[in-house]
Amino acid sequence: MAKRQLTLNRVLIQFILSLIGSVVFVVILNLFLFYSGLKLNLFSNANQAEIRANQTIQKINRAERFSDQMISDDLNYAVFNNHKLEKTNLNSQLLTEASKYEKDSATKVPNYFLITKKGSRTIILYYKIQAAYTNRSLNRWLLPPEMLQLLITALMFIAACLINVRLFARKIKKQLIPLEAAITQIENQNLDFDVGSASIKEINQVLQSIETMKNSLKESLISQWNAEAEERSKIAALSHDLRTPLTVILGNAELLKEDDLTEDQINELDDLIASAEIIEQDLNQLILLAKNKQAAKKQDIVSLTDFMNKVLGEITPLTKLKKIDFKINRVVQDASVPKEMRQVIVNIISNAVDFCPINGVIKFSVIKESDELQFVIEDSGSKEEERLNPNHFGMGLEIAKSIVKKHHGKIIFGRSQDLGGRKVIISL
Repeated sequence: MAKRQLTLNRVLIQFILSLIGSVVFVVILNLFLFYSGLKLNLFSNANQAEIRANQTIQKINRAERFSDQMISDDLNYAVFNNHKLEKTNLNSQLLTEASKYEKDSATKVPNYFLITKKGSRTIILYYKIQAAYTNRSLNRWLLPPEMLQLLITALMFIAACLINVRLFARKIKKQLIPLEAAITQIENQNLDFDVGSASIKEINQVLQSIETMKNSLKESLISQWNAEAEERSKIAALSHDLRTPLTVILGNAELLKEDDLTEDQINELDDLIASAEIIEQDLNQLILLAKNKQAAKKQDIVSLTDFMNKVLGEITPLTKLKKIDFKINRVVQDASVPKEMRQVIVNIISNAVDFCPINGVIKFSVIKESDELQFVIEDSGSKEEERLNPNHFGMGLEIAKSIVKKHHGKIIFGRSQDLGGRKVIISL
């Protein structure tokens, strides 16, 4: 049987009804305590003092002679004899008011004053309309019963609200446990878990969405892992196919060096071996990246001197074939360069060699502009309209752009004012 689900609206209504019920219970409980206190004679009604004051006035009126012993201790009074104060326990403010009523009998007397005359004496009683404790000591040390009742009611109301809010929060938190558990599992990259359920409809809908997302993510990752495995397999096969002829080239080049060769032939063999070794290093790096994805994210940094030596070793054989005058203008002497930028520079210079005529000029500058390290390649090549075609660079340009972007740089294409051909600025 399916578990019954509640909506958030229903849960909120239950909370409000529980809160209202708690308030009603607090009010009823306080009324019960108040009436219990009256029955147990712990305190008197609010008009008790007024009743005693009226009884005292009647007692004075019936007596032949007045005595201040007739007035109970819990009543405040003032006794005037021939308009002169004889005895009182009123404070100064109440005494001033009582004197005004004693002198002017036409003045309307407030409800909390009672006046009577006995011979030459005028007796004024003052009472308060409020409940009082039967134990007179409590009247001095505690708040009046009404104030104490209001204070207790307020504290009980606050306590009832806090308890209801805490219970409501605990109930909601309990429903959120499956949601928190699912999110924690995904954060820990664990997709082999069962998503729980909740009794609140809206939270359960979120859990179902997480279940769908988890399954989709799992399928996507499996597809990605399979694609990466296939890619690594292809790279390994390609690397093996390239390594075999490369080994033959290096071996034959070393054998040729043992023959009697001219100096130019030896230099050309050295260039051939150096280029083959660079290709071999790139193949080793490619195999490493295919095996270890984390290594692909690592940014190897080399010194500018080592970087320039690698670039020159790869470019020099190309420029020699067309007898190109390759000029280097290195303004910056010391800097750190990402190792993979060599691929970008070699790609751009190789393109310049393709479009340079025999005996042409290529200028390679390394300068510093503000906080940017710039590589500037200029050539004296022609056929500018053909070079504007981005397809000429092929995949090499896209690879170059992605590498430069990875290092937060940019590539700017323009025209060389000095050599008349293409100008490319690579800024890091």
